[in-house]
Amino acid sequence: MQNSKAMKGFAHQILRVSLWRFPSGSHGKANIGWQKSTENELCGDIKNDFMKFLLPLLSSVIVWSSSSLYAAEGWLTNFETAKKDAVREKKELLLEFTGSDWCMPCKILHDTILSKDVFLEYAKSHFVLVELDYPTKKKLDDELVKQNAALQQEMKVFSYPTVLLCDESGKPYASSPFRRQTPEDYIVKLEELRKVRTARDTAFSAAVQANGLEKAQLLVKGLQCMDSKIVEANYSDVLQQIAQLDPEHTITYAKERLAEAAKMKQQAATGLLLGTFMKETLDPLVNQGNIAGAEQAIDTFQEKNPTIMTAATAKSMKFRTVLSVHIRALDEEAAMAHIKKFVEANPNDAAAKNPEGLMAMAKKLIQKKKDDANKEAAEWSAKLAVHLICVYALNMDPFTIEKPTSAAFLPYPVSSLSPPIVPQDLSSFKSRGISEVERELQEKLREIREQYIATIDHYNWNKLVYEALIQFEPVVGQCYYLYRTRRGNLLSMISPDQWPQRHLATLRLQVDRQWNVESIGEGIDPLELFQSK
Repeated sequence: MQNSKAMKGFAHQILRVSLWRFPSGSHGKANIGWQKSTENELCGDIKNDFMKFLLPLLSSVIVWSSSSLYAAEGWLTNFETAKKDAVREKKELLLEFTGSDWCMPCKILHDTILSKDVFLEYAKSHFVLVELDYPTKKKLDDELVKQNAALQQEMKVFSYPTVLLCDESGKPYASSPFRRQTPEDYIVKLEELRKVRTARDTAFSAAVQANGLEKAQLLVKGLQCMDSKIVEANYSDVLQQIAQLDPEHTITYAKERLAEAAKMKQQAATGLLLGTFMKETLDPLVNQGNIAGAEQAIDTFQEKNPTIMTAATAKSMKFRTVLSVHIRALDEEAAMAHIKKFVEANPNDAAAKNPEGLMAMAKKLIQKKKDDANKEAAEWSAKLAVHLICVYALNMDPFTIEKPTSAAFLPYPVSSLSPPIVPQDLSSFKSRGISEVERELQEKLREIREQYIATIDHYNWNKLVYEALIQFEPVVGQCYYLYRTRRGNLLSMISPDQWPQRHLATLRLQVDRQWNVESIGEGIDPLELFQSK
């Protein structure tokens, strides 16, 4: 009995003096630094953590009926509804293709521009806003998933975020690239892009009154106002009409665009087939750690689709897939052995040129996953300790906030016999506190700004690479060279000292399929390069 009382007293002292918690997100307070907690607050944290599981379930029931129509404030998700609204209100459509729960540039675009009042107020007068989301975790209505997938294929959108401006019928006429800018600058750019539609419609209207070659020339004039990728993805009907009006192909523009459109259609079909295979077949096997099943699935896909996946490509994919399984399992020894075995068996493969780089990247990814897991485990271990103290030492219900069992442990007097409280001069404490807070927050803001800028630049370089002409499958860990040519940007294996093209940058492909810039070409200003795109 005495031991029980001693244990309870000891636990009270631990709770009052020794236990600490992170700045509370569960109470919604903006605390700075570490904050001492009473047993009530600690048990309250556990209760709130439990409620975090329940509240999303309740809120999802409340908002479910409207989730198929509306996203954030001012945004629709149903494309057909949006088109009807655009016709009725005599507005245009602004479509945002986004990965809301995984795409960092998408989140930055939304937080810094698309959710701001100044943008929403401007858009209210000119656009019906439509969010087309492609999340990895958030659950969307099945009909919405089908709609978004169909629009992605129809409009040939393969990178995020992509913002398309469309007329009221849903026909795109311009895209707004993502750059570091204010909402005001973004609005100025949108106003410039809206002039593209005016020029398009003027030429198309004149073509209605013309015939033969003159009509074809006017249609071409209307198409040339727009970006060629927009034309190739969305105006095949107009291109076919031009080809019929000009059977001799005296106007080469339509012939070139039709050829590119056919190539884009084939690439889209190939990408869809390969993406479906990876998502529905390969990824589940990787998540299960089923190496044999994953390798067999790749071989089967290659046999059925030899024009899409060559034997060499299948070999490379199996190597990356097995490496991914070992990284997910945090098995560094197996990952290193796998890389060495592949390099020894394939000395002519591009991966064999830089095995040290592959090993370093694999180790880095494994360590990051371990650090993340340890951090999460430490946080839950601390909360579990509080839970056990509440249950076994204090006989408290951890899911109920109770008053302290003894007034002796309260941080304030509860009786006239208690010692009087003597006010102190706290001006020095406040002055030091605000100075330290201000200095710390300014440093954090500087770090956030640098991370933001670095993230945007990293995204822009990756976008440049993936939108460039690539005529081979790059290998993880290998360096390649990005050039500006007459045909546009081109990714090549040829180094700048062997090819007199304009060298933009040297980049290395990482395990996560992102490109890291190793060096920037001489005289290249990244900001001007991204803005000129």
